[in-house]
Amino acid sequence: MENFRFSKFIIAICAIFTINACSMLDCAMDPEGLLENFDSFVDTVEEKNLDFESRKWETYDSQFENYLENCYEMHEEDFTGKQRRQFWFKVLKYLKMRYGTSVIKQVLKSEDSNNLQNLFKDGFMDDLKDRLNSEK
Repeated sequence: MENFRFSKFIIAICAIFTINACSMLDCAMDPEGLLENFDSFVDTVEEKNLDFESRKWETYDSQFENYLENCYEMHEEDFTGKQRRQFWFKVLKYLKMRYGTSVIKQVLKSEDSNNLQNLFKDGFMDDLKDRLNSEK
């Protein structure tokens, strides 16, 4: 009986390490690797062309949260301005696929929009706002 409990314990520990290892693989070892992984992830989700109500979003949302909460924070200090813009552009693309254009419009109207504008130089935010307003 004790061997059975010990076996269950070992299996649980292995499962936890496997899940963490998969998450760390998504994060990559450097910002460039993270951008490649995140870009591939967003493109894969786009190819699925999921309906807003699909239950499959739960899996993708979990991965998306991992990229934002773990991977981005891991590499944030090492990002160049260009890499940071690329990452957040993909975040906006995912949010648009997931929730539609209206959620991005709401973000741009919120108090946090100034913080977003600081991420993007060269009028990117103005161009984005214009594009979203033309999609009414």
